[in-house]
Amino acid sequence: MERAKQYFEPLFFNLALRVGFVIAIMIGMIVFVTQTSVKAHSESDVKYKQESIFAGAGLSARAQNELPETNPSPAGLDEDVMQPVSMSFDIDKVTPTPTPVIAPESDDIWIRLAQCESKQNWSIDTGNGYYGGLQFSLGAWASVGGLGKPSDASKDEQIAKGKLLQQRRGWGAWGGCAKKLGLN
Repeated sequence: MERAKQYFEPLFFNLALRVGFVIAIMIGMIVFVTQTSVKAHSESDVKYKQESIFAGAGLSARAQNELPETNPSPAGLDEDVMQPVSMSFDIDKVTPTPTPVIAPESDDIWIRLAQCESKQNWSIDTGNGYYGGLQFSLGAWASVGGLGKPSDASKDEQIAKGKLLQQRRGWGAWGGCAKKLGLN
């Protein structure tokens, strides 16, 4: 028994030391994080950020005081009341983002969509609830007149049903892949 005590005593001591050390570090981190606070920005920082936002959008902001500097303060109000400021925005240059023209009647876009959805595996059935090259759910497939499972239908039938679904629901029916391909 004495031998076991000699063996385990240093292990428990080392373990207690390590646990204590970890707890001390965690307490120190918590104290540091809670004492570190977000400091308020100066007025010039805020003005800079506002100007940066407007400039990033192709706009320039100009502040114009509408009231004279010697505006008498209404009775009962402090002199430190903020003065009204009007903002006007001049459009420097705004370059519209080109929207790709997608012809849903072209089979090319459906091939690209199937490549993204299923690597163009028109008979895919992975058990995730989506079937075929365009990854139809059974509900979506039935809503456009599809019979059976989409994965059992031909490529041409899946594309034809995809075109119907796109007319009814838009490109959102294909979520992530539609966004990757720039479809709106």
